[in-house]
Amino acid sequence: MAHLTTYSCRNCGGVLIKDQLQEVLECPFCGNAYDLVRMHSDEKSSRAQLNMQQMEFHAAKEKYETVLSKDPQNFEALLGLVLCSGKVQSENELRTPEKMKDRALDEMMAEAKDAQEKAAPEHAEYFSVLHQLTELAKKHQLTDKRIDSLSEASSDKFQRFAAQDVVRATYYSLICVLILAALATGGSSHASRAEARFIIKVILILVGVLVVSFIVDNLFLKPFLKRDNHQELSKLHNAKDTSVTNQKALEKEYAELYQKLQSLRPEKKDASAAPAYNSSYAKDVFSEVSEGDLSCSQCGGKLSGDKANKAYRCMSCGVAFGNTILFDEHAVENAKKSILDGEFNEADLWCRCALATQPHNFYALQRRVLCAGKWKLMSDLVAQKTLTSIRKKSVLARLSEAQEHAATSYDQEYFKKCEEMIDLHERYWAKTREYSKDQAAIDSLKAQLEAKGREIYDIDSMREQSARLGVIQ
Repeated sequence: MAHLTTYSCRNCGGVLIKDQLQEVLECPFCGNAYDLVRMHSDEKSSRAQLNMQQMEFHAAKEKYETVLSKDPQNFEALLGLVLCSGKVQSENELRTPEKMKDRALDEMMAEAKDAQEKAAPEHAEYFSVLHQLTELAKKHQLTDKRIDSLSEASSDKFQRFAAQDVVRATYYSLICVLILAALATGGSSHASRAEARFIIKVILILVGVLVVSFIVDNLFLKPFLKRDNHQELSKLHNAKDTSVTNQKALEKEYAELYQKLQSLRPEKKDASAAPAYNSSYAKDVFSEVSEGDLSCSQCGGKLSGDKANKAYRCMSCGVAFGNTILFDEHAVENAKKSILDGEFNEADLWCRCALATQPHNFYALQRRVLCAGKWKLMSDLVAQKTLTSIRKKSVLARLSEAQEHAATSYDQEYFKKCEEMIDLHERYWAKTREYSKDQAAIDSLKAQLEAKGREIYDIDSMREQSARLGVIQ
């Protein structure tokens, strides 16, 4: 599917809507020339950067690969692929190794090496330094993990040492409890002399065990364990101090290398030079269509042909349409695909292009409403709790426009039902937010809203089936 692009001329402010396959050499309004190959690459790169900021690295990678298919040495695209491979959201994350801590550095190093081979000679050194920087980040990552593991080992050793003290205290406490229990039993008036003598022997044995355990523990066992733990802890602390020193040295080296990387980064070029003219890319539709048949979907003004630039322009509002999209027979279907992909702005542009030549097309009118509401189906409104005043105003304006241009009363009735559903939606959620005690009224509004949503969904389904069968055009 072709993707639409909207350009604003920096010289006169004119707007041109076109697909990415059509070459336009200059602004249809003022003649200012642009290098569109570079503009396409810059636009793709900008979209890819937005994907990266949203952690959509696969989508960003596809866009960069598209740029490289036309410009294999494009610096921004090569750099973008390196960052995508490492799951790095932007160049700013390269500033410190801490920000690279959880990144896929092995993949990033491999991609940087590959970019170094593919890049233009003047850019190869940049990717070489980037490869070195990534290696340092990897070393810093490993050193950081080692410091964490040493800290964890030290903590575990302290906990084991404390646990030994707890076991020792529990042991002594248990013997003392047994001695006290024996004393209590021996002192009982119900105990016979034989039992008393036995209890005394038990007490003496327990006292002896307690004394011997205390002597052995404090003179032999405890000093040995303390010395052993101290040695192990000293080794861990020394290893940790060494790792911290190495880490600081790595951070210093990283900062110096990052400064070098910044000095090697090329400046972005301005897309101001016009490419060689190529007139063989699209059919000549200007001789096939009368200018009076075309109207601007932005303001309703008439479109006039600009054959030199392969575009139709509206002198009333300053918008121009590339001729390939005005006469694209798949424009309405492209709008549907864009809506399903969540690309509502692009879908709206496709609908506008379709309406320029088919002002009464039901699906173009309907899908412009969907674009205004950011919905994939009109029935999606039922599940939406809030509809902002701005979005509601936009949707109602599109519905009013659709009713005005609808070709049949059947189509007008459909858009009228959509207006009713929006009114029901607003009333239902307003009543719900008031926490009204009139639950019956709330349930009634909810039932009406759901019924209206099902009704519109059924109409949409029937139209889709009819369209597939060729009954409705």
